[in-house]
Amino acid sequence: LESVFKPPQHPFEEHELPHYHKVRRTTRQAFAKWRSEGRSNALVSGCWSRPLFVGGFKHSDASTERVFNVQSPSIFLDLRLPLHQDFSRHKGLDTMTPYELRLFARRHAFAGF
Repeated sequence: LESVFKPPQHPFEEHELPHYHKVRRTTRQAFAKWRSEGRSNALVSGCWSRPLFVGGFKHSDASTERVFNVQSPSIFLDLRLPLHQDFSRHKGLDTMTPYELRLFARRHAFAGF
């Protein structure tokens, strides 16, 4: 991913964001245009981190978790890693306290079309 990552070009225009095109069903055309402009390749159309999330009565920022989004021409991936957690001393879930298990469970990723 490092080889295809380009630093953010803030501020983004609304039409430059993948969700803008998803809602309007113009994703295929937008990604083809971005690829022809050299802004993406066949594997990854975009990759960015998100320093702030507010929505659905939830809030997180770069002080509590790292969030990465990867967009390909057909799917997306959202990876969330809470900060300030070291579980390296554990050999399995059975050695964690209930509190540590809750913290560990906050690490997650999801993907979709």
